[in-house]
Amino acid sequence: MKKLQEWIMAIYHQTILLEDQRHQLELVHEAIEALHHKIDYLTDVVDYEALQIETFKRTCRHPSPSLGEKT
Repeated sequence: MKKLQEWIMAIYHQTILLEDQRHQLELVHEAIEALHHKIDYLTDVVDYEALQIETFKRTCRHPSPSLGEKT
């Protein structure tokens, strides 16, 4: 009977440890999702800035005439 109680307690402790690990994995998963969203946002910002730079370069190479200039 004592051996059975030891096994039950060992299983109980393992269950508690596994539950704690599961909770920690959920937290890691949430952190990874948050990082994924942040990376998506930063990628959008970089793409937008690159587009702005390209537009600026094209404008510098081929400036539009001022209102007072003849074309």
